[in-house]
Amino acid sequence: MLYPKNSSYLNRVQKILVEEYNYNNNMLTGRNENNILVHFHGSDKLVGEFVNVKIIESKPFYLIGEITEDFLC
Repeated sequence: MLYPKNSSYLNRVQKILVEEYNYNNNMLTGRNENNILVHFHGSDKLVGEFVNVKIIESKPFYLIGEITEDFLC
């Protein structure tokens, strides 16, 4: 299902500020420049860093992405 607001980010690379590492699901959580939550896999050492994330899925209240090869901004 597509969510109009968040689906506009699909397949786009976003600059994400990594806020925390969730040990329950082994994912990082951060926010893009529009303050939308983004969840993606990565190292807990990236907390506090800006990284490039490609958005691969949209949900009503957050996005799911994957780190790009040139992930550090």
